[in-house]
Amino acid sequence: MTYENNDAYINAVKSWQTSKGDEKRANAKRLLAERDILKIVGKDLNEKGANNFPLGLKITTGMSESWDMDLVDRVKNQFDDGLVDIPFFPFNQQWKPDNRKLALINESTPHVFVGVFGEALTIKPKKPSFEIKEKK
Repeated sequence: MTYENNDAYINAVKSWQTSKGDEKRANAKRLLAERDILKIVGKDLNEKGANNFPLGLKITTGMSESWDMDLVDRVKNQFDDGLVDIPFFPFNQQWKPDNRKLALINESTPHVFVGVFGEALTIKPKKPSFEIKEKK
């Protein structure tokens, strides 16, 4: 079967192309509306968590963390050699951070946390997510 001569196929592809264009235009309009909303409410947003506004608008904010694994490896070697004064190494074997242990070190000795792990951690804001909850 050749699809080039199949009217149903041709119409479905054209419909998909039209819908895809509509979707892109709608997405661009949504992003502009989100930008406008952030200009208005940005000063009232919490750094992390749910932010509820009138008309059912909910904006969720947060921070994303990424760790430089080469630097974490270097710290692990220093820890193994006794050169880092922490009671335990706060990463699992796959170098995934153990946030509870990291928080304990940061709370008890923040200068050590910053001095030892500071270079390995990058924190940046996550893209806010928007949601409208309809009242039932």
